Formats: sequence, C-alpha cells, structure tokens
Amino acid sequence: MKPNPDDARSKRVWLTPKGRDLRAGTIMALLREFDRLTGQLDREQSMAIVPILKALRETLDANRLES
Repeated sequence: MKPNPDDARSKRVWLTPKGRDLRAGTIMALLREFDRLTGQLDREQSMAIVPILKALRETLDANRLES
C-alpha cells in the first residue's frame, strides 16, 4: 500500500505476483461455479438475468465511487 498522491486520505494497493495468482485462481473457480449454475438454467432464463446483474453492478459501482 502506498499513499494516493491525488488524495492524501486514501491509499493505493498493488497486488503482488502471489496476490495476482490468488485473484486469477479465485476468478477461475467462480467461473466454473457460474458455468455449473447457469447450466441449470435455459437460455431464456440466463438472458433474462443479465439486465438485473448489470443493474446490480452499476449500483455497486456507484456506491463504491461515493465511498
């Protein structure tokens, strides 16, 4: 962690190679689980959830930026 030069109140965080590997492994594990779960839905159900997930992502992003 290092101080943010643009905002002295916050910090910037960089991942180490080990941290990047952990992140990549976690994403792959989640993708496998999502594949398994979405395999239980038909195409229409899978496509219907996309706008809901997009709205959730936008809401989370907006709240993260305000914090």
